Parts: sequence; C-alpha cells; structure tokens
Amino acid sequence: MLTLETVKKRYDNEKSEGSLGCANISSFLNIREGEIILELGSGRGLQTILSARQSGDKGMVYGLDLSEKMVEKANESLKDSELKNLKFLTGDLHRLPFENQSFDLIYSNCVLNHSTDKLKAYQEIFRVLKPGGKIVIGDITAVHRLPESVSNDPEAIADCYGGAIPKKEYEEIILSAGFQKINIHSSRIYEKNGFLLESIIITGGRS
Repeated sequence: MLTLETVKKRYDNEKSEGSLGCANISSFLNIREGEIILELGSGRGLQTILSARQSGDKGMVYGLDLSEKMVEKANESLKDSELKNLKFLTGDLHRLPFENQSFDLIYSNCVLNHSTDKLKAYQEIFRVLKPGGKIVIGDITAVHRLPESVSNDPEAIADCYGGAIPKKEYEEIILSAGFQKINIHSSRIYEKNGFLLESIIITGGRS
C-alpha cells in the first residue's frame, strides 16, 4: 500500500526521531503491575520502556512499529535497560501478529491517523484486547472534513494530518469495531497547513 510505504519511508529515515505524539497520554495509562501491554507505533521505545518498568517482572510489554529502523533504535535503547519483560517487533496494525484477547492495555499516540482503513485497525485492536482490557489512543481529528486532494495524498497522511477525519465519524468507527463505550477527551485545536485539527485522547475498553 502506497500510504504505508510512505509512512515507513519517513520513519526509516536515519534522521527521524520516531516520536510524533499528538497528545499527552501518560496520565491516562494507569499501568498496573503484571499487565500485558501493547504499544502501537512504539518508535524509539521510550514510553514502551517506561511501561515495562511499571508493569514489572510479572508483566510483559510489546512495542510494534512499521519501521525496521525504529525497531532497531528501540532495541538499542533497550540494551541499557536490563529489562526482560519487553519486546520490540515490526508489524502492521491492520494485521496484528498476536492471538485473540492477549492484552490488558493497548495504547498509541499519533499513529491511527496514518491508517487508510481505521475500521480494520480498530477491529484488530478489539480482537487482541482482553475482556476488561482498556485502550488509550492519542490521535488527531479534522474540525472540518479535509478535501480529497489532502485525504488521498500519501505525503499528507505521512505528515500526520492527511488521515484526520471528523471526530463524530472517528467515534462511529471505533464503536463499529466492537467497543461499546468510549470517552473522547479534547486536548487542543491547532492549525496545520491551513487546516484546523483537534488533538484528542480516546479511552475505552472491552466488556
């Protein structure tokens, strides 16, 4: 898929910092000892490593990223941590390489907007989330629907704005994926390349 290849190329760039979070999700995670956790779009792995420390020896944390370069950089960060409960791997959020009902917590920050099939992505998240598990997603939405020339532009999608959709539509997609109740917390409204975007944090769970 051209869009995924464009995103991958951007993050494979040696100069990429691999951290384009659009919201501060840390205070929403509430990680407990022993939890099995998945971060989607783990980048250099800084938040993932912190999550592994909080989950402790009885927990397990996985960091999934589309970019092989980012996974390499994350593993470099991991070398100095002495953590045994953390694994970084490459993968596609539309085809998560995990068994059904594997995770207590799944989180990501400014990743899902890259997806051109958000319903499939959230269906996969729902599939691998345990009953009683929770999601924390930082992302962006469009205050007004973006023109097709932007929403169909792989470079705009890779640049963290072309994939933004209206908040109501975003909410409907998540509910259609199987989640029964979610909360959307508005972070801020800002302008990028002439378009108004809203940074949001989504919390919810699986019954």
